[in-house]
Amino acid sequence: MEKILCGRLAGCPSPPSRVVRMIISCTKSDTVQERQILLKEACPELQKYCQEYGLEFQLVDLHQGPKDLAANDHEAAALRMNEIREAHRISQGPFFVSIVGNKYGECILPVEIESNEFSQIRDCAFESGKDVNLLDEWYLPRGEGSNCVYVLQPMTSNIRYLYDQTDENKEQHEKDVARWRKTYESLLDILQQSSEYIHDEGLVKEKELQKYHMSALECELTQSLALTSEPGNKCICIFRNLEGMPQSVDSQEMHSYIDLRKATKPKILKKAQEQIKVLKEVRIPAKVPSDNILKFSVKWTPNGISPNNEEHNTYLKQLCNKFVTTVKSLIDKQALKDQDAAYQRRPDEMRKLQNEVMKHLEVANRHCEIFVNRDSIMGQVKSLVQECSADKSTSSSPIVLYGDPGSGKSAVLSQIIKLSPEWLGDSVVNVIRFFGATTDCKTVHGVLYSICQQIIKVYKPKGKTRIPQDLSDLLSFFTDLVKTAPSTHRPLMIVLDIPCDITSNLSSKHIKWLPTEFPSVVSVVLSMDGNTPVLKELRNLIPEKNFIKVTSMNDRELSEIVRGFLHKNGRVLPNEQFKILTRALARNPLPLYAKLLCQETQILNSSGNGRDPTSSISDAISALFLMLEDKHGQFLTSTILRYITCAHNGVTELELLDLLSCNDNLLNYIYPDTYPIPLRFPYQIWAGFKRDVGSLLEGSHMDNKSLFIWSNTVIASMATQRYFPTKALKVECHRDFANLFMNAWVNGKPYKPSSFGSDDEVLTISRGVAPQPLIYGQTRYNLRCVSELWYHLLHAGDIKQLKSETVCNFEYLLAKIHATSVYSLIQDVDTILKWMIDSELDLIRSAITSSVSTLAEDPLQLAAELIGRLLPMNRDYPNALQDLVKQAMAWCDVFTRPLLKPIALWLPTPRQQHITTLNCNENIARVHISNDTQLAYCLTMDNKMVVYHIASQERIGEFPPLEGNVTAFVLSKDDRYLLMGCDKVAILWDAESMKPLHIFRDHKDIVMCVLISHNMKWLFTGSADATVRVYNLTTGKFQVKLEGHEKAIVGMGINTHDDVLVSCSLDFSFRTWNLDDNSLLDAIEMHNKPITSMTLSKDSTFLLSAYSDCKLEVSCLVTGSEVHCLEGHDTKVTSISISSDSTYVAVGTIDHKVHVFNMKTTELVQTFTEHTAPVCDVLITDKDYFLISAGHDNKVHVRNFIKPEKIRHINSLHDGEVTCVAISKENSYAVTGGTDCTIKIWNLESNTMFQTLDDHMGGITCIAISDDCAHIVSGSEDKTVRVWHITKQKYSINFAEHEDAISSVMLATDNQRILSADIGNRLKLWEIESGQVLMSYFGPSELVTLTPDNQFAISGFGNELMKIWFLDNGESVKTINHLEKITCITITKDTQFTITGSEDMSLKIWETKSGKLTQILAGHDEMVTCVAVANHNRHVVSGSSDKLLIVWNLSTGETEKTLEGHQDIVTSVKMTSDGTLAVSGSRDGTIRVWSIQHGVMVTAFYLHVPVVDLRMTFNAEHILVQVEEGGCAPLLCLHNSTAAEIESQSQVNIDMKDVSIAMSARKSLCSACGGPKPSVKLDWHSECPLCRSCSKAEPCEICARWPPTKFAAALDWAAQAATRSQGSLPAASGVVRRLRVRRVLPLRWIRRWFR
Repeated sequence: MEKILCGRLAGCPSPPSRVVRMIISCTKSDTVQERQILLKEACPELQKYCQEYGLEFQLVDLHQGPKDLAANDHEAAALRMNEIREAHRISQGPFFVSIVGNKYGECILPVEIESNEFSQIRDCAFESGKDVNLLDEWYLPRGEGSNCVYVLQPMTSNIRYLYDQTDENKEQHEKDVARWRKTYESLLDILQQSSEYIHDEGLVKEKELQKYHMSALECELTQSLALTSEPGNKCICIFRNLEGMPQSVDSQEMHSYIDLRKATKPKILKKAQEQIKVLKEVRIPAKVPSDNILKFSVKWTPNGISPNNEEHNTYLKQLCNKFVTTVKSLIDKQALKDQDAAYQRRPDEMRKLQNEVMKHLEVANRHCEIFVNRDSIMGQVKSLVQECSADKSTSSSPIVLYGDPGSGKSAVLSQIIKLSPEWLGDSVVNVIRFFGATTDCKTVHGVLYSICQQIIKVYKPKGKTRIPQDLSDLLSFFTDLVKTAPSTHRPLMIVLDIPCDITSNLSSKHIKWLPTEFPSVVSVVLSMDGNTPVLKELRNLIPEKNFIKVTSMNDRELSEIVRGFLHKNGRVLPNEQFKILTRALARNPLPLYAKLLCQETQILNSSGNGRDPTSSISDAISALFLMLEDKHGQFLTSTILRYITCAHNGVTELELLDLLSCNDNLLNYIYPDTYPIPLRFPYQIWAGFKRDVGSLLEGSHMDNKSLFIWSNTVIASMATQRYFPTKALKVECHRDFANLFMNAWVNGKPYKPSSFGSDDEVLTISRGVAPQPLIYGQTRYNLRCVSELWYHLLHAGDIKQLKSETVCNFEYLLAKIHATSVYSLIQDVDTILKWMIDSELDLIRSAITSSVSTLAEDPLQLAAELIGRLLPMNRDYPNALQDLVKQAMAWCDVFTRPLLKPIALWLPTPRQQHITTLNCNENIARVHISNDTQLAYCLTMDNKMVVYHIASQERIGEFPPLEGNVTAFVLSKDDRYLLMGCDKVAILWDAESMKPLHIFRDHKDIVMCVLISHNMKWLFTGSADATVRVYNLTTGKFQVKLEGHEKAIVGMGINTHDDVLVSCSLDFSFRTWNLDDNSLLDAIEMHNKPITSMTLSKDSTFLLSAYSDCKLEVSCLVTGSEVHCLEGHDTKVTSISISSDSTYVAVGTIDHKVHVFNMKTTELVQTFTEHTAPVCDVLITDKDYFLISAGHDNKVHVRNFIKPEKIRHINSLHDGEVTCVAISKENSYAVTGGTDCTIKIWNLESNTMFQTLDDHMGGITCIAISDDCAHIVSGSEDKTVRVWHITKQKYSINFAEHEDAISSVMLATDNQRILSADIGNRLKLWEIESGQVLMSYFGPSELVTLTPDNQFAISGFGNELMKIWFLDNGESVKTINHLEKITCITITKDTQFTITGSEDMSLKIWETKSGKLTQILAGHDEMVTCVAVANHNRHVVSGSSDKLLIVWNLSTGETEKTLEGHQDIVTSVKMTSDGTLAVSGSRDGTIRVWSIQHGVMVTAFYLHVPVVDLRMTFNAEHILVQVEEGGCAPLLCLHNSTAAEIESQSQVNIDMKDVSIAMSARKSLCSACGGPKPSVKLDWHSECPLCRSCSKAEPCEICARWPPTKFAAALDWAAQAATRSQGSLPAASGVVRRLRVRRVLPLRWIRRWFR
């Protein structure tokens, strides 16, 4: 563990693969039905079972395939052996299952024979007269000297048509099959006889002899059992015995189930039967436990094993069930073993960190495998590192390695980590992170957070255990941590690799997190692409000497790296071929090129006369792709590589096989005649393809899965260029990925085999696709779905599902934040918004960004944050956004744990005005925005039509150049067509292909304006020839000419029903036309100035026209009369656009401004001044989501169009600050009062604000609700108290007897009397019905409280004193006191006790009736701010400025729980009536709910504004919060409260008997602590301030032992005594000394008390 966290590469284990892969080993012909049922039935069940553990299950059948491979195919056998080894390496559980029937199988020719052994066999064969030419033909040497081996050549290398079963080569195929059979038998005979002879001579060992006599089945079994030391946990064997099989070969079917001597005269091969018997009875049982051997006996039938046979069908089901049960038990056993491992016993956070570090160390180790010491580069790095570490007085700067892609930067970084102990000592701590290599390292926040975790775990710095979640705080924390944690004895090295696909998107703002100076004991090395813009930014911050370019390699380095690559891949080249390779490398000496050429050696001629090596990296990659296409077919190769290329972070093997299995074109290519069930892509083809791809791919651990990715971004780029020639192919691949992660194919997919005719029915066939749920079981998230789905939907162009399935799907958002981080989610949304502009996504992004600190702390706050921020706007976005809010609310309703849900809204709108700005490279003349707001069609000053993608700022195309001047253009409603006027012609273009569709040449003069109808049936052209021409859009045919104007047509508009056309002309008139019969409806004379722009309102009511004299006129379209003019702009109007609701109009002017008017009221609402040149176009988009403007400054600004009614406060908010809140105890009403003189009432049953009371003439200062919910009482700064009937919605009493502003109102529990107080210290008791004053009293008016029995009132002077007095007559009972100001008070429900809190950091418990002090509760380190007591009198909860809450036992005064969690002063606390929950509010802006019994927080709610006070119902079902800012009072609902079972306060059982007994017992005990009175008296006399009844007495014997909870009482007494005797008493000093020794109370407290 320590070595891993210190970044040591040596001995670092690989992260677990999270895969259970089982290889099926068997003979092919006799196990068809067994393999089929395991794949069809067992595999899906085991996949679901493994998903519960977060594992991926694969059951691999290497015999399934389109070609009937020869049973003795040595290539296929070698491939199976490789897959078995790989499965053993990665499988987290069983990896091998063997089905052993009655057939042993043919022996396999050995693929490799050692050189000496081959020579001995050849000599022996020659001497015995065998055909050694056959050996020489099929076994060729590879390598030289001691490395030489003889390799058996592929069958198809010498027998071309062996597997070619096409009709045209059918005859040749049959001949080649016979030829191979003869060749095989001859080779096997030579090898077996000769090996036996040389074995008898003692030249080879028994083990070497066996390989010439073993079938593929036994070879696979032998290797599998040899690989593992625990076959009982890793291997399963299935024995099937066919009973009653005849000894004579009497049926053709027997050929498939038993070994025969010869096909012409078939006889059962006795030797094979003996070998299979030995396997079943001896060899396998000796290694495999009996529990792992599944034995079955089946009766033989002439048709073999058939599922149509009832007995056989039963057997197959039993086989499937037993196999599933056995595999499950092995997986359970492995899971239990993992849990018991020391690694798994660590806390989750530690285990996650260790796994993260291991993944990066594994990447580094992979780079170090073939590293060649780049002396020059490593020397420079070493010099800089040691120079800084040697000079302790100077700071160090980051070292930046840069270079071209493929230059080996990552390998250099990895070697630096490896050599750092030599440079800086063995104690150095290495932290290495490869950006993008893991889920947590996709964002800067994730990288920094994991680095901080690692540093803290290693260095364990004091006071730095909690890492902040907020990015800005995290940056500061990281900087401080790296400056303070490392030391000269333990230096720190941080290495960061930023690949070119990430650096290409970096800008200066993305690198600000990197400090440019570090302590000398900290070394930072990072790598990046040499062409990234951020490199220039870094050069301004970091000394030039710290920049090191990773250059090409020298001859020695080239030679070493080539040998390393060849050795890793098991390749040995002849000297001549090696020279060819090194000569080629000299032309391009880069590590990537060397790697590619080594891969290319597979197609080089050993003589050197073949094709020369390629000369560049791109050529080498193309050659390797071509090799794959030649061997596996262009169609199959391109299909597989497309899926690998378009994967976001890589693709798992199972995902790739699922995708290939659902590609119908590929399956028809592979299975031209018949197809298997389930219909799967053959694993044998994939295994061969995977082997041949080689080092072009590499493994990666991400999202808790093992993925295939391209080994270099250059290869990925080349694959993209080669295999995605069209956008449609890419979209298709992304759509397939999206369907996979949306479980579209889990239950099968329609399939039409190529052999079916056009009339044949399409079949729905199971493809064996593994499910991809968002959550596995109850707790595991599917990180692959979370990481990939949004990406593929985005690039598939399916915006609707992108929203509904991901970023506007609550479950997905919660999974994303929970499984990764909120910063990862924001990064994903930012990426989406770089591809598209969408108002809903922009709102969601703003809402999540505003909540980032909350969600980073507690992802379960997502629902509350979304509801609180988006609910006010969801009606404006009735699609995805509204659904998201509904989902969040539904989630709250079904959530089973306690949860606070917002009802009344208080958070500000997350909408931001500015979205993006498009910077065009051309001089803009006019701009039109596509109706989906994604594209900008820009007409430049030189008459070019250029198209930009707004979100990405990408220039995506240009229309063909035109000879004339473009005078006007417009887009169709669906963005398919663009109509352009150019001189005297109009041209209709296909907007996507940018090709002309129709050209209209009918006008005699310049075309001035163009228009397309909303229904896209008609297009209109207006010309300087004073005519409007109408054409059919589809056919391009001319329809009609509209005449009537006398001068040029300069503008046109059409109503939403497409039946009325409006045209305007330089003849100063408008004309309206009926398009049904093309008749003139009206001619309207207008302002006698040229018109510059015109448009119609969407409701076809208004005509808005702008003139050259700046006039902006609103006219009635029906009557033609002027309604009014819009004023507020000073210059000429260039463009106008009206909102969809026909209320607002955006106006662009030549003075660079955009004005927004209310068209109906003429109010100028907003003015935007971002442009620096005249505005040429403005647009309010459909549904009024965006306001877009373009100017001659070549900028297009996109803004959210926030209407004034969306800006204003909703009617449930006060216009001023909220000053007081109240809530009825029985869940009926909530009331708020504010400085705006209004009272707002909420109905808690419907959760709606239903009434506003506004009769007060001054701000509301206090408010109360009667217990029967009939009345509300309010006090105001207008010196009156009003009584309101809730149901009648009006006040019944206006009490005006006070002379000053009202400070508090209290309702007696009899609901008949009211006690009111004003700031002038006048209190009045009066009747609620009549307003008659019952008693007037001049006295303290702070913290006024009535006892529940209505006998007493308690009020304070705003200092350390409070008075208890009789309510009826105002007579004083007792004055109670603290040492400092009393801040809070509460009274028990039975009126027996009053609890007060003070700035002196203590609480005191008083008997209410007598005013006698019974206890002092001390434990807070700062002032007590709030207190609450449960109705059962068992617990008191107090909150303090020390950010803590303490739960006290009311009977004993003991501290039962300390509640930690708030980050600022606790301002309010309340308890449920049953005492199970406490609810607290704080200046940290949170409401937290606590379990009193367990002392833990059960839920929290983040308000984002400081909490002043809170009120709640008796069971906390509703909580009303008063916050410091704004005119709102958040209303929360507590779901699943443990107190929710109580339906009314009367159900709360207060055991008064127990309380009375406890209190009566205290009368004979010490009032300070409840202990026995002491017998020792002091020799001085003083009145004990804690216990008036025990004067002249020292605190009791129990107090003298100083239990922690009693120190406050003792200290209070000692302080008073010491003060009166000038601090010289031994007893007093002893008290103080014992307090300090036990470190119970801080010294500052003691000093304060003595001062």
